[in-house]
Amino acid sequence: MDHIISYAYQGCNNDEERQSLQAAAHASTGQQWMHPNPQFGMPQQFGSYGMAHFRPPTEAQVKVKQSNFSADEDVHLTKWWVAVSTDPVINTGQRREGFWSRITNGYNSNRGPHVEQSLKSLSSRFDHIKEQCAKFSDYYTQILHVNPSGMSDADKTTEALARFASTQKPFMLMHCWKILKDEPKWQDLVVVMSQSGKNNEQEDDCYVTAPSNQGDTEAEPSTPSSGGTKRPPGRDSSKAKKQKSASSSASKYVSKMHDLWSDRFSFMKEQQVEKSKQMAELANLEKEKLDRQMELEERRLALEARRLAKEERVDESRLLAEEERILNIDLDTCKPSLRVFYKAQQDKILAKYSAPSS
Repeated sequence: MDHIISYAYQGCNNDEERQSLQAAAHASTGQQWMHPNPQFGMPQQFGSYGMAHFRPPTEAQVKVKQSNFSADEDVHLTKWWVAVSTDPVINTGQRREGFWSRITNGYNSNRGPHVEQSLKSLSSRFDHIKEQCAKFSDYYTQILHVNPSGMSDADKTTEALARFASTQKPFMLMHCWKILKDEPKWQDLVVVMSQSGKNNEQEDDCYVTAPSNQGDTEAEPSTPSSGGTKRPPGRDSSKAKKQKSASSSASKYVSKMHDLWSDRFSFMKEQQVEKSKQMAELANLEKEKLDRQMELEERRLALEARRLAKEERVDESRLLAEEERILNIDLDTCKPSLRVFYKAQQDKILAKYSAPSS
């Protein structure tokens, strides 16, 4: 049998065929065979023909463990728990699923370089933070009640850390406790956990129960706060405050728009007056320019008239001199060829002056 299996093993083309052959060989001997890959979670069960009945791996077998939360992730988660818990408008009337859904969405949307976490992972992690911080708060509260003289706040914190470490592992969530310690919602939760001993789901539900009909008191937990800090505002008061703020903003907006329009109207009016002044000044300048041009033109015409009159006088003088020259010519002594011409000219000149003046 062994040499037959050895021969068949050599004829296998891949590891899967070889593993099936090994499984069949073990089945023939009635043995159970473990698959080489541990994720399949065998042993395999074989039928009468040596064929394996495959069972798929369970969720626990293939689940990969997520990395532990860092201090920054714990701080981020704690801040989001405080933000959702103290929201006076939205957090009331929600159940645990809606409450943690908002925390998960806020955490993952602002997680930065950290890995994305599931709702279950975040709620489980905060259950651990809540348990550890509540225990530390008990030790710290005990020291505050005793109020030893001469101890500063840092000394009281150190004493609480020492008491915590004496009964269990050291307290490693101081960064989360510093965020939670002064929050009224956290103080109420610590009181609920110490007095009623509720489980984690019930403790979370004390912050997200359905609202009552008592106005602003609906956002207040039923158990009074053990701290002396100021309570967060209720839902109705927060909504009224937002409405008042919106109304005030609208009034300011209307007033501001009115002022802007008034300023714009005044500016436009001033611009119109300034434009009218400029137009009047331009008209005056244009009138002065035209008057100056007319004056210059009149002076030019006067000069031209004087010039023409002077030219006429000069021409008349020349004409008289020429006529006098012609009249002074002695016809008897001039050339015969010119005698007829000068005789006609002299007669013409004498006729002009002999004619009666009109």
